Amino acid sequence: MSHDSQKSHVFVARQPIYDIELEVYGYELLYRGSGGQAGAQVEDADLATSQVMLNTYMEIGLERLVGLRKAFINIPRSFIDGSLDIPLSRHQVVLEVLEDVAPDAEVIAGLEKLAKRGFTLALDDFVYRVGLEPLIELVDLVKVDIQQVSRDELQHIVSKLKGRRMRLLAEKIETQEEFDFCKALGFDYFQGYFLARPSVISKKKLPNNKLVNLQLLGRLQEPDVSFEELGELVSKDPSLSIKLLNYINSPVFGLAKPVSSIHRALELLGLNTLKRWVAVLVLFGLSDKPSEVFRTALIRAKLCESIAERLKRPNADEYFVLGLFSLLDVLLDNTMEEVLGLVKLPDNLASALLAFEGDEGEVLAMVLAYEQADWDALAGFALTEDVLTGHYLDALQWAEEAMVDIH
Repeated sequence: MSHDSQKSHVFVARQPIYDIELEVYGYELLYRGSGGQAGAQVEDADLATSQVMLNTYMEIGLERLVGLRKAFINIPRSFIDGSLDIPLSRHQVVLEVLEDVAPDAEVIAGLEKLAKRGFTLALDDFVYRVGLEPLIELVDLVKVDIQQVSRDELQHIVSKLKGRRMRLLAEKIETQEEFDFCKALGFDYFQGYFLARPSVISKKKLPNNKLVNLQLLGRLQEPDVSFEELGELVSKDPSLSIKLLNYINSPVFGLAKPVSSIHRALELLGLNTLKRWVAVLVLFGLSDKPSEVFRTALIRAKLCESIAERLKRPNADEYFVLGLFSLLDVLLDNTMEEVLGLVKLPDNLASALLAFEGDEGEVLAMVLAYEQADWDALAGFALTEDVLTGHYLDALQWAEEAMVDIH
């Protein structure tokens, strides 16, 4: 992306925060500079926080970024002592007090005012010391960077804080073992690279029931599959039948009378829509990964489909499946090669997933480049960043609604 093009864009990164059930509780909204690069260097904390607030509320929209979940935003001293105002909704925002903010009288008074206004307050990168007690008494949540403290220190922090009114959040979790350790200690919320992007274990064997469902996924994509065969396949799986009926009876369809017949549900959905949603529901039943992984799969699916429609590509439904299946390796803890040895997808989808080949591969590569803010790579594609941003935000909203319908 050119310098002039970068200046015309806004960037906010978001990282999911999970509860004890691995459901997304909220997202930390992070400053990104003009190029949107990950790990942006923050030289002016006031400017960074102001930019996050501006981009979130004025440019993109809080609802489109976090839905109904909490939005965690870092605030430096000037937003606490009243030097700068916080033009945010107190009902949905968690204000994270940065670790370098000294707990002096001015800061304590500022936090008391924010608490009275109804804001949820958190301490970021917390390491216990007696001098922080005045802050601890005011906040609702304490975030501990587990990479900055030893296991003994971590246990000491939990012993000091557990049982008080605030909740505890472990951040910078990078492994399954770290997650299990923090969960056992009694943390309430969890954040980190491991949870946001689950690692792939390429040699893990799939249980038999997953093999059956994978075969069903493959059959769904074959052009000769009939309406009657799909109805029979769905009816054989009670869980899938219930989920499909829940979906058809969800508010999105606005039916006057609830549908209780699988056959009637299939008639209302139609063959293409049926294939799509059965694929989604089967995929969701295959894995116990955090919901954010499924949400990402839905976003990719809708984004691939909308890009294909924009480019006037035939069979846009196939592009939806392409995006949906692009996380099969993560969902099933296997390499994509191993998974596709079991799913038996059409050649065009398989080659797109494995090597970004063909028209489908081009669209998937475009979606992943946008997702990773790789603007140099995007410069070689047919759609501009502005166009992709519009499609992405629409896909984000659609995925949020779909997650509610599915569950």
